[in-house]
Amino acid sequence: MANLSCSATGGETVIIADAATTPTAVATDQASEPTPSEPATAVPTAVPEPTATPVPATEAPERLVGGETTRGTITDAVEPVLFEFVAEAGDTFALTVEPLDQDLDVVVDVVDSRRQSIFGGDVDDSFFTEFVDGIVVEESGVYTVIVSSYDDNIGDVAVTVDFAVAVALGQPVRFGQATPIEVTASGVAQITFVADEGEWIDITVVPVDDLDVVVDVRNSDGVSFLENGPVDRSFGTERIRVLEMPADGLYSVVVSGYEGASGFAEAVVERSLAGSGTFLRGSDVIDDPEEPQEFPFTAFAGDVVRLIVQPDSPDHDVVVLVIEAETGDVLYEVDATTGLEELVIEVPQDGDYYFQVWSFDDSVGSFDFVLLAPETAVLELASNDQLIGRTGNATSLQYIIQPPNSGTLTIAVDAIDEMEVTLALFDAGEDRVIDAEGTDDGRQIVTYEVAADVIYVIDVATGIGGGAFELDITVE
Repeated sequence: MANLSCSATGGETVIIADAATTPTAVATDQASEPTPSEPATAVPTAVPEPTATPVPATEAPERLVGGETTRGTITDAVEPVLFEFVAEAGDTFALTVEPLDQDLDVVVDVVDSRRQSIFGGDVDDSFFTEFVDGIVVEESGVYTVIVSSYDDNIGDVAVTVDFAVAVALGQPVRFGQATPIEVTASGVAQITFVADEGEWIDITVVPVDDLDVVVDVRNSDGVSFLENGPVDRSFGTERIRVLEMPADGLYSVVVSGYEGASGFAEAVVERSLAGSGTFLRGSDVIDDPEEPQEFPFTAFAGDVVRLIVQPDSPDHDVVVLVIEAETGDVLYEVDATTGLEELVIEVPQDGDYYFQVWSFDDSVGSFDFVLLAPETAVLELASNDQLIGRTGNATSLQYIIQPPNSGTLTIAVDAIDEMEVTLALFDAGEDRVIDAEGTDDGRQIVTYEVAADVIYVIDVATGIGGGAFELDITVE
């Protein structure tokens, strides 16, 4: 992935999941197919000083049309495949080059009519899809895209150039509102919504019949801020989850048909977590297919808790279960795709539960996860966990930790919003062993010597108005 003129928002997690509206848990044979994505903030910038790049004499370049995908083939390990497009001075564009063969790693450059690179040299920031966004054209003319093989493999590639178009002002959709859209062969469908800086947003686009859709999210300047570019990870529903909005303003969901396909779809924009609650985000690894990773929690009847898992490798397939701790009964199981999985449960009764993540078919590897829970649920944390909590008016969030070994527990809390944060720690006897009053800067760091296999309760309280905070935990 290349992002020559983008600045990542840092710590963002983008996940694609399954649901046309607010999701609910479904049994395995009812699970629908989810897909992933990751977010970042893009701003147009002037391109780097150009450098000379030789363009080999090959067949005439394929012509690219904005918003459409064109295929080409690298038939020789030392000869690139060429594409070209026309751009006007001041245009802002994004380029996506996707290898269609799993073993093909590509190198990408774009040169002007003088054969000078407008990227400042070759781009190879990914082992798969290369994406360059927010590039501003300085001179009108014809530009050539050069796609070559990095590792002497050959194969097919799909190339798309998208030009930024300012968001058309219209009636923004309401959160949770299902909006029918029509995608034509010559254009795109677009809906707009208003969001505040720091809000987390879910987007779902459900095509009708056999339409294969491509989904992008753009700011008011028409610039995409999806780090890996427009999303097309399935032949059906496309989903973007937990997308952090970079600023207050108007945004657009832009939907096109793959390779000019036309048809109808339905789009829904929702808040990832309505009200107070917790986003627990991190990475984990399964190095033994017989040993799952677990995510315990305590919840009340009616609480909606969600776990989203994204394997880091296409060769790593996972299965997600939710289990009632007291009985050991598996309530739901999801293995909808060979990639991302999402399981959402409406808790049937008060009690203790846990998610399990298993490898499928002896595959092993690492994965990213997001666990979302309302303020009434209590998550069990582990060392090195990082989370974002959001409280309501004069409320608190509680978490538990049961260290497998004795050591020094360090808890760091940073207020995201302007507010006072009070931090407390209770031991197994419900004695308050730490009571840290709020500070002017909203930051708290406390330590405590913990014993092995003892349950401790962490309580984070905020004052009037509530707000968001970050919480980091380590045990050493």
